[in-house]
Amino acid sequence: ADGDARAIDAIRGVARVVARGAVAMTELYDTDLMIVGGPAVPPDVAEWYLAEISTAVNRFPIARRVRPVRGTYSALGANAAAVGAAAAVFHLAFAPRPRTHSGTAR
Repeated sequence: ADGDARAIDAIRGVARVVARGAVAMTELYDTDLMIVGGPAVPPDVAEWYLAEISTAVNRFPIARRVRPVRGTYSALGANAAAVGAAAAVFHLAFAPRPRTHSGTAR
């Protein structure tokens, strides 16, 4: 954004839309921590995303009466999405699978 008011407004607008999704995720997963990162949220704009997400998840969800939700920037930064995708592959390959009544895995 580098001080350009229109660019800052655009970034904050996108962050508000992402924050709406964070509200739904907070309700669905009953989480008290939201981690923001990946290539779509570079460190120089993460502060704006975290502010919008923190405001939304602590204002709208029903669970806000139970506990506050914290937001933080991922230590993985731009690599967060790639690490998450790799973790999903390892999970599929190595996680135990439930058995059916016939004794075979689904």
